[in-house]
This record gives sequence, structure tokens and C-alpha cells, in this order.
Amino acid sequence: MNKKRFIAIIPARGGSKRLPNKNLLKIQDKPLLAYTIESALKWGKFDKVYVNSESQDILSCCKEYGAVPYLRPKELSSDKSKVLEVVKEQIITMNLTDNSIVALLLPTCPLRSDKDLEAAYNIFVSNGCKSAVVSVTKYEKAPEQALLVDENGKLIPKYPEDYSSRSQDHGSVYRYNTALIFNTSGFFLKSNDIVGSGSIPYIMSFEDSIDIDYEYHIKLVKALMS
Repeated sequence: MNKKRFIAIIPARGGSKRLPNKNLLKIQDKPLLAYTIESALKWGKFDKVYVNSESQDILSCCKEYGAVPYLRPKELSSDKSKVLEVVKEQIITMNLTDNSIVALLLPTCPLRSDKDLEAAYNIFVSNGCKSAVVSVTKYEKAPEQALLVDENGKLIPKYPEDYSSRSQDHGSVYRYNTALIFNTSGFFLKSNDIVGSGSIPYIMSFEDSIDIDYEYHIKLVKALMS
């Protein structure tokens, strides 16, 4: 009989259009991927920390830093593949019980720490593991203040009925920062969206929420680490 498991899944695809080979880019003296592996292992509560990838270079790197390689199917290796599909495939292939706990950790958020994992996990457990816990950070500006450029090259509000140039006219709103999600295997399999509705927020600072997507993000992280 399968027993309840507690694992981390780090999805790390080999391809990247904006930053080629992004997950293996060096920040300070280590590849980007290593920071997520190290924070997960430092926390010390996972049965296993898996790196899910189609890239043999990434899988070799993950073993060097102590994670377990999981070879992703080719059909889930394109830039159109969704993270949720990748997670579901691994849950099904590993035959995890519905009450097994899975932490989803994206490698593009290197400033998430073991302390974040502990705090978010405590929230998850205190709510009976019945709702996902999702890391978020505040939007720097209210979405209602977004502007479009019209066909005449002029700026117009995207949401004219809610637009105001005063920040205090808008409440705080949040975005998923890719640092962590705690959920059970069963809930992941039933979900149609990685964040889901009714999830519980774990709020992180702007600085710790940097999600590596452009070259300047790497420069920001290096500066903060220094």
C-alpha cells in the first residue's frame, strides 16, 4: 500500500526564449537552479526534493546539488506546456496518495528561503491542509491604473470606469510570485489552475519575490545577494 508522501517538485525546463538556458545561468558562484534546491534541502522536511526536467544538463546539475532527477515526458517539454500539467503527470506517475503533500517551487525565485517554506507550511497545516497556500507579493501599482496606447498613439486608461491617478483610491492587490505553493496531490489533480480559487496567501516582500525572466532581474538579485 502506498503511504502518504511529502515531496517538493521543482519544474525546470531546458529551453527559455528570453534568457537561454536560464535555469543554469550563474548567479554569484552557483546556477540559478541551485538556490531553490538548497533552500528546500536546508529546510529538511521533504521526503525527497525532485527536479522535473527534459534537459539532461539540468538533471545532472540537480544531482550535483542533492536533488532527485525526474525525467519529464517529451510531450510536456515545449514552451506551451503548463506547469500544472507537469505536476499532475509526476503525481500520477509516482502514484502518490491523494493526501500526500506536494510543494511546488519554481527555480526562477532564488531569494525564497527555508524560512519562507517553514512559515507557509505552518499556515497550510494550521488550516488542516484543506486549502492551497500560495506565495504572493503586492502589485507595485494598482491594475486599475494600467494604460493602453490607442490606434492614434495616445494613452488611454485600460479600465476607464475604475481609473484614478491617486494610488490611495485603490486597495491592495496581489500576484503569484512563483516562490512556493503547498497543496495535496488530490487537490492538484482536481485543479484547473495552478493558483486556484480560495487559496490562502503567504505574502512576501518585493525583494524576495524577484522572478528571473529578464537580464536585469539577474543584476537585481546579484545586488541584493551582495
